[in-house]
Amino acid sequence: MERRLNQNDPQLLDYSTEATVLTNWLEATSTFYIHYNQLAPFASKEYTQKDLHSFKRPIPVNQLRSLLSKMKHELAKLLLDLDLTQTHNLACTKGKYKQLIAHTRILNRLNQEAEAMSFLAQPIKG
Repeated sequence: MERRLNQNDPQLLDYSTEATVLTNWLEATSTFYIHYNQLAPFASKEYTQKDLHSFKRPIPVNQLRSLLSKMKHELAKLLLDLDLTQTHNLACTKGKYKQLIAHTRILNRLNQEAEAMSFLAQPIKG
């Protein structure tokens, strides 16, 4: 099910200031980047051939690959939506802030999924 950004969604209006919107978006983006880079190695063919029993639970490699694919796809959509190629217009309109809020929600949802997957990828401590 594909989720479209609805800028008229009343839930998008819960951030109080532009600075908060930007801070939350930057934090979500940074966390997204960290999670992706932590999880990507576990999806490699070389790694899946190793013994995965040293982790808290067996890593569901197919689910991991699906999540990573979804993360890549979502990031590409968000970048297109932000239209980062027009950097000459740095002024943010109210609509752009609503768009950033919607993007933050999507990134946070994916970050939650990635965090759950990262939990599985932690080694069992002695």
